[in-house]
Amino acid sequence: MLIQELTRQESLEVLARTHLGRLACARGMQPYIVPINFAYWDHWLYSLSALGQKIDWMRANPLVCIEADQMRREQWATCAIAQNGPPVRRINGPELTRVGNLRFEGSGQILGGM
Repeated sequence: MLIQELTRQESLEVLARTHLGRLACARGMQPYIVPINFAYWDHWLYSLSALGQKIDWMRANPLVCIEADQMRREQWATCAIAQNGPPVRRINGPELTRVGNLRFEGSGQILGGM
């Protein structure tokens, strides 16, 4: 098995083709990881979530990480992104309209507003 670091461009391509990942966050000394659906567009990751544990924890500690894998036969690419600023923000107006038109590849699920 050959292990090599992805370039920034290769990482962005993985994010553009992959729509399932894992969100990791922590509160105090307790880690929390959960699968999420997301869409990458215009240098942002978009995901919908109801209020709950992950939103509460991300607001308490904005240092989070997203990990996504792309598997194709013998090739496997993993992209991990660390967030060092506020990860949760509401979108509305024109941005919500643009994001509402994103679809998760192969699932038909639309990413849109609340």
